[in-house]
Amino acid sequence: MRKSKSTQSANHKVLKDPLEENLEKYGIGKELGRGEFGVTYQCFDLKTGEACACKKISKTKLKTEIDIDDIMREVEIVKHLPRHPNLVAFREAFEDNEAVYLVMELCRGVSDEAKDIVRSMLDPNPLTRMSIQEVLKDEWIQNLQLAPNFNLGENVGSRIKQFSLMSKFKKKVLRMFNTMDTNANRYLSFEELRDGLQKIGHSVCEHDVKMLIEAADIDGNGSLSCEEFVIMVVHLKRIRNDEHLTQAFHHFDKNQSGYIEFEELREALLKDDPGPNNEQLIKDIMQDVDKDKDVQISYQEFKAMMLTGMDWKMASRQYSRALINAVGIKMLRQSGQLK
Repeated sequence: MRKSKSTQSANHKVLKDPLEENLEKYGIGKELGRGEFGVTYQCFDLKTGEACACKKISKTKLKTEIDIDDIMREVEIVKHLPRHPNLVAFREAFEDNEAVYLVMELCRGVSDEAKDIVRSMLDPNPLTRMSIQEVLKDEWIQNLQLAPNFNLGENVGSRIKQFSLMSKFKKKVLRMFNTMDTNANRYLSFEELRDGLQKIGHSVCEHDVKMLIEAADIDGNGSLSCEEFVIMVVHLKRIRNDEHLTQAFHHFDKNQSGYIEFEELREALLKDDPGPNNEQLIKDIMQDVDKDKDVQISYQEFKAMMLTGMDWKMASRQYSRALINAVGIKMLRQSGQLK
């Protein structure tokens, strides 16, 4: 790590191509806000009258080379940002002996109601922080006229509700894990998973329990951590959603032909674990799933396979084997426990 050497930054040029005379192009207005290194003012292009924002970074605040490098990096980043309606547009940067100046697009402030709800949502205290239900019932959310320049979109409410439901789902999965973890070591052994499944009403053969552990055991230690267990169950819940099934299908369909061909299936599933037994596994999968026997898997065949329990290794999960059998799906069908 480089040492933070002190520097006489007031006499040090920070920018690569400083243009001190550009400061005269602007008239400085009211203060808009303050940060660790500088103050942001409203300013005006004296030639066009356009309102902008000018961030003034005092050189007396830049006490080390690292501080100066950070400012240089910030300037280079904003210079190269593309023009986009959701990004603040950068105009120019210049400096004098006193400060570095960044002139950018002036962003109009949001309403007090919007600030209040965001502030409440970001409250670090869970006892006073707004719940998802309270957010959905908030007057600003309910009455969009309070925020005429902001379109929530028709999917926002449903996304928030999905997030709330998923949080509840994860909590129930955690409770299930704690129930199965009889020795409280934060790992599920083969015996604990087998016995735990039996306790919740699923008598599962030992072969299926082993396959389930091998499929979800990311670190390969022969047991399931709490994280691995939650990831596995959440993943199995998500694959029943058409959006995730479509993403998974496109991952395997490398040539975008609309079908998963034998070699695409083989490459995806055997890349990390080749071998004669697994070669036969790929043939068995193709034989079982390819209903019309055209030696390729359509999306409908893929979907039918996923929803009936034959779950492949997904791109988004680092599972170590090709197959999770129907026991994983059964775990999702516990009425009142995993809904």
